[in-house]
Formats: sequence, structure tokens, C-alpha cells
Amino acid sequence: MSRLKRFLTEEWSKPAWASKLETAGAAAGLIVFCGMIGGYVWNLVGGDVSSVLAILTRQVSVPVGVVLGAPIFLLMASAYLMKRLHLRSLESVPPPHRDRVSNLPKPGAQNRSFAVAAPEPHLVSAADPSSALTVGTDVLESPQGTVGLWTFVDDPGRGIRNLKNNRYLVAHAGNKGRMATVASTRAYIDVFALSCSPVDKARSDLIWRFYVSNKTGERTTLKIEDRLSSPHWHHFAVRWDHTAPSLEFLVDAMVVAATADFRSCWPTSLGALTFGSWVSRGAIHFIESKIWRVQIAPRWMTDEELREEMSHLPWARRGQI
Repeated sequence: MSRLKRFLTEEWSKPAWASKLETAGAAAGLIVFCGMIGGYVWNLVGGDVSSVLAILTRQVSVPVGVVLGAPIFLLMASAYLMKRLHLRSLESVPPPHRDRVSNLPKPGAQNRSFAVAAPEPHLVSAADPSSALTVGTDVLESPQGTVGLWTFVDDPGRGIRNLKNNRYLVAHAGNKGRMATVASTRAYIDVFALSCSPVDKARSDLIWRFYVSNKTGERTTLKIEDRLSSPHWHHFAVRWDHTAPSLEFLVDAMVVAATADFRSCWPTSLGALTFGSWVSRGAIHFIESKIWRVQIAPRWMTDEELREEMSHLPWARRGQI
């Protein structure tokens, strides 16, 4: 009974199972439909009523079609409802967590990790510019640090992937996020930013990109192709160590890109971090999605700590990079 209960409450509600049920139901329904049509056609074309085949098609295909059609329809409908309920739960209902308190960081506190802002799933949308979260912190001044957050990644063409321009999960920029003229070139300076971005003007291909730049606009970029499974929650993090030196970009507690050549590009004009949009909060830069459990740590969070963060969300299945 326990296995059956787990199947009905866990496995049965997964979108993968629901999709398989919908596919199986559609195939079975097509077979039944073809059988019914075949029976009618045989009778209409001139099948001998006294023949065994005519009797079977007329007296068997229709009753069987009715008997099988109803449960197939119910199966497909339940699969569809399960998938929708599952996705709705992903978007809006966080699992139980032993620490649900939001601890805001204070400047100068350099000895512990913080779970800051968005203790519940929080929608960030241009429809409400105040929904983007600004956290005052001096973490970028630390020789070691980690910034991470959970983000709901919807299907391509929706939410954060519905690109008109770069959509920022987290951003910091000097000059109040406006471009500056550096050596006769316009550039964004003193940037620390993680975004979902189009590869080119066609916006047909996407990348997940993290980069830092200094006051002259010199930058270091870490990026990966957009191969994240969806719709799912995914955990994004960046950690750095100036003494190693090492800069890593992680998705779902896995290092997806790294470099040791970044210190010369580190921003020097440091300040608050904005989560869910670019610093200037232009409408095209909002992620139009939900974030949860923003983390800021003035130290290098270990692999074990990041995996522990993953364990808090058993229903947020790891994405395929």
C-alpha cells in the first residue's frame, strides 16, 4: 500500500508521467476510433450482414468503442489536470523548510551566510517595478563570496525566456546602470550581472550569462547554452575567491563555467544588488518569473553547502545542462 500511495502522490503527478499518459491515451483513442470507423465503412460498402466479420464490426466495434472511449477520455483528462496542478504547485507552493526567516545582511558583516529576501516564491514583473528586489550589501568587496537564488524557468518563449532583451536574475552596475563613455567608447561599467540573454539580434538562440566588468569596461564572461529542463525551478549561483584565484558559475549546484582570469575585471564601484531586473529597472529587463531564497554569502560556499540547498527542494528536479 505504501508503494501504491507513493506512486499516486509522487510519481503519478510528475509531468513526465502525465505526458506519457496523454500520449498513450491519444494512441489508444486513435486505434478505437479507427476500429469504429472501419466497422461502419464495412457495413456501408456492402459487407454481408450474415458474415462473421460484418456481425463483429457492427455488433462489437461500436460497443467496444464506447466502453473503451470513456476510460481513455478520463485517463487523458486526469493526466492533463495532474500536469497543470503539478506546474501550479511548482510556481506557487514552496516545500516545508526548517528555516523560513529572512535575515537581511548588514554592511560590514563578513563572517556568516545570509538567506535574504523572497522567503516565499516572489513574482518579479515589469507590471510592478517594485517587485524587483534591491539588497544593500558589501559582499562584492569581500575577497571571497557567493550569490545565489532559485528561479522558475518556464518553457521557451515564456517568462524569463520570452526575450526582448537581456533579462537579469541579479545585477549591479556603476553609473546607476547607465552607459558611460570610456576611451571614446560607450560601455556599462563596474558590472556584476547574471542574465538570460539572446545570442544575436534574431533572438533565436539563448544563453545564460554571468559577467563582471571594471570601470574601463574590461570584462570577463562565463556563459552556457540554454539547455535547462523546463518548466522547473533551477538554482543559480556565482562564487569567487580572489586569492585562489577562481570564479565559478553554477546551475543546480553544478559548475557549468569557470575561470581564473577575472580579478582585473572586478568592479570597483560597489553597492547594492538588484534581483529580478537590471539596475535601472527598464521594463524589457524584468525576468517576468518567480524567484525564491536569495542567498548572499561573504565567503566561498562549498559544494556540500550548495548541495544542501538543493536538498531543500525535492520537487525541483535538477536541470539537464
